[in-house]
Amino acid sequence: MTRLITVFFALTLLAVGGASCNKKAEEEPPKVQTEMPVTEPEKIARLDSVSVEDGIAQIGEEIDRYQTNVVWPGGTPEGGCYTWDDRNRFLSGNGIQAVINKAKGSTNFIEGVIAIKSLPRQRLSVLFGEWRKPVYPTWAMQGHIGPDGTTDAGYQTQQDIANELVTLVQELFKYSKEEIERIWKEHSVI
Repeated sequence: MTRLITVFFALTLLAVGGASCNKKAEEEPPKVQTEMPVTEPEKIARLDSVSVEDGIAQIGEEIDRYQTNVVWPGGTPEGGCYTWDDRNRFLSGNGIQAVINKAKGSTNFIEGVIAIKSLPRQRLSVLFGEWRKPVYPTWAMQGHIGPDGTTDAGYQTQQDIANELVTLVQELFKYSKEEIERIWKEHSVI
């Protein structure tokens, strides 16, 4: 029965298409929020002050925040949901690269990377798997259309953001702490 309901909702969403729930189709894609400005010496001093557990939490929170800044939950087939048009606009506007650049300049994100850099690979592998999960499930996954889920377009966009940010963490691990700080300085806004 659950499978039948899931298939029904999936087919309903396909039949509805992207344009019919196009609340924000004419608007620009959402902008990724930035942190409150702090002086550079204050930021640099913070980079070494985070525990491993806090670093894990910070990276997870940042990945979730970047997803929810771009993709919104809710809507109905008649309007207000994240559409394929929204996704295409985000991707064609180099939204993924903008998110990556914001993360490189995020004190919380970089603090987390530095804090967890020495964790064993097995633990990192588990964390990477957790961080790759989208925040909002699809309506089909939930078995209903409602305010606590998103469309397939929203889910795929969240997945892309999460995957790219986990890849960024992995790439930053290749650098020394000093090189990570340099990358952060190049992208941070003071």
